[in-house]
Amino acid sequence: METKTFDVKKAWEQVKKETINNKPKKVPYPASVVKARELLLVAQDLLSKYETEKSTKTRDVLAISFEKTMKQYKQIQKTK
Repeated sequence: METKTFDVKKAWEQVKKETINNKPKKVPYPASVVKARELLLVAQDLLSKYETEKSTKTRDVLAISFEKTMKQYKQIQKTK
């Protein structure tokens, strides 16, 4: 079974783009916006850990966790 390569640079660009675009004008922020922003923070944390991790197995787990987090984020964005 072939595994796809995780492109951490592309992942950082994706998070940066979403962080810039996720600036609500409404205060207080709706719960869905808060949850989406929390997921972006989790994604940033996962990427930071990925870059410093030496274990390939742990890096794979972090990459999968990042992808799942971004999938959740995109689901929330669809419901807005």
